[in-house]
Amino acid sequence: MNEFIYLWILWLLWCLTTFFLTKTKIRTIYSLGILILIIFLPENSIVGELPLNSGIIFLIIYSSALLIITPLPLKKYLHILILSYLYVIYFVWYITSPILSGSYFIVIGLILAVILLQFFGKEFHERLLIWITGLSFGQILYTIICWSYGLEYTINYHHSYTLLCGVLILLSLQRVWSLLSRRVELFVKNMEAKKRWTY
Repeated sequence: MNEFIYLWILWLLWCLTTFFLTKTKIRTIYSLGILILIIFLPENSIVGELPLNSGIIFLIIYSSALLIITPLPLKKYLHILILSYLYVIYFVWYITSPILSGSYFIVIGLILAVILLQFFGKEFHERLLIWITGLSFGQILYTIICWSYGLEYTINYHHSYTLLCGVLILLSLQRVWSLLSRRVELFVKNMEAKKRWTY
């Protein structure tokens, strides 16, 4: 049951985006994306001779559509490419030297991904887009590498979805924290302004 924690995280994210974000176009895009991802998670597809999880295929299409709708500067595309390669290197390292257990592997991956995304994007939407696109293309590349070397038994979509959802939750918490701190600062400034007027 612990392997499927990402399903609970996705449902939580869907509830948060659907019911707590302001009604905008981006909220609808995020909510639909999360809901369709939940639907596609248990399905597998075969592309050519390569079996892929349908959720990863959907993430590729979804992130590509988001990149078309909201294009990024050229430097951000380089960041997506770097993140994809780092994702593949991290998973190949886990196969070749399995010194970490699964939970430590995920925690270290979460920490590294969040730190990298702080440098790769300034805005919340940029970080989300870089993360989703980099992870999905990295997972495709990792699957191709594993199949070409006969290591298909090492492909574990649970790890990739847990990393995806964990980083999404951490980025969301960081966003909520920054919004709350701004509101507290505004409240304090308003209170100080009222005190000045009363004296």
